[in-house]
Amino acid sequence: MNAHTLEVFTKFGSVRRDFAAEEIDGLTPERKARFFALVEAAKDSEDAEAEVENARADKAACKKTFDAAQAEHLRLHPPATFHEEWKRLIARSKE
Repeated sequence: MNAHTLEVFTKFGSVRRDFAAEEIDGLTPERKARFFALVEAAKDSEDAEAEVENARADKAACKKTFDAAQAEHLRLHPPATFHEEWKRLIARSKE
C-alpha cells in the first residue's frame, strides 16, 4: 500500500497550484481522483467568487446610474410641498 501524502493547501488555506508531476504520479488512483476533484472544485469556487465580484461591480455601476437618474427626475419634478397640496385641496373644494 502506498502511503504517499500530498500537501494540497497553502499556509493561507487555498489550494496550491504548483504541483510537480512526481507528486501527482505518487498518488494511488483513488487519491488521484480525489485530488483532481479537489483541484476542480477549488477552481470552480474561485471562478464563482470572481463572478460575484463582477456582479457587485456591475450592481454598483447600475446603482450610480439609477441614483443620477433619480436625482435628475427629482430636479425636474420636485415633490409637492404641504402648502402646495393644501392650496390644491382648497381650490378643489371651491368648485
